[in-house]
Amino acid sequence: MEINDKIVGQAVEPGDNELVEMHQRVAELEESETERERAEEELRVSHRFLEIANRHIEMTPLLKEFVAEVKNFTGCVAVGIRLLDKEGNIPYEAYDGFSRRFYELESPLSIKSDRCIWSDQCMCINVIRGQQNQISPSTRKAVPFT
Repeated sequence: MEINDKIVGQAVEPGDNELVEMHQRVAELEESETERERAEEELRVSHRFLEIANRHIEMTPLLKEFVAEVKNFTGCVAVGIRLLDKEGNIPYEAYDGFSRRFYELESPLSIKSDRCIWSDQCMCINVIRGQQNQISPSTRKAVPFT
């Protein structure tokens, strides 16, 4: 039985500082363990992307494998990577999981336009412009981040 198992469910009496301190220490240890696990996972994912990058000399297969890895890591059903071209267009260069209709409507976005089928605030356009903080929280919840 772990320390936390022993103290969960016990009533804390006023003046029972030892038990309160024990609860606080257990919470700190759990948070520290969570942070360590998150850092290890970030390191593993970074390593995977470096491995993928080192396997490819052409952009298209590289981006396709990046999309697959992002889907694997995040559990998202659909993932796409957009690249900004010289004319300000941000088409999907690699994607997986989007319907053909969605792809055809969403791929031809441009940073010179605010056109977006989902809302008056296009997440992709704003992120590429560096304006992601201008997107309202309600839009972030309602609009797919493509």
